[in-house]
Amino acid sequence: SLLENVLGGDRVCLEDLTHPRRRLFLSLLPMPPEIPTVCFHSHKSSPVSLVSGLVAYIMTRYGEESDGLVARRDAEVPGSTVVRYPGDMDHLELVLPSPSLDPHKGKDIVVALTLLLLQDRDGLGE
Repeated sequence: SLLENVLGGDRVCLEDLTHPRRRLFLSLLPMPPEIPTVCFHSHKSSPVSLVSGLVAYIMTRYGEESDGLVARRDAEVPGSTVVRYPGDMDHLELVLPSPSLDPHKGKDIVVALTLLLLQDRDGLGE
C-alpha cells in the first residue's frame, strides 16, 4: 500500500483515527484546561464536490454528517469552545479556492475563530 511502501507506515496506525480510539486517547490525555481550544466543524451535503464520495461513505458507514474527512462528532474536543458551522462547507474550503464559498467569507471565518480563541484565552468568552 502507499502508506506502507512509500511512506514507511503501518496500516494499523489508521485505527488511531477512528472515533473509539480518538475518544480513548482524549480520555487518557485530556486537553489541559489552561490551553484555550476552539473546535470548528462543518458538513458537506452538496453532491457536487471533490469530497462527495467520502461524505457519502461516512454517512452510509457511520450515519454521521461530515465535511468529507471528519465526522462532526469527531471534530469536538471535550472542554473546548465548539463552533458548529451550519452552512455547506467541506474540509478544505476555508483554505483552498472553492466555487461554493466566497474566499472572503473563508477568511472572515478564520479571523472570527482566532478572535474567539483570544477571547477564551483572556477569559472574555466565559
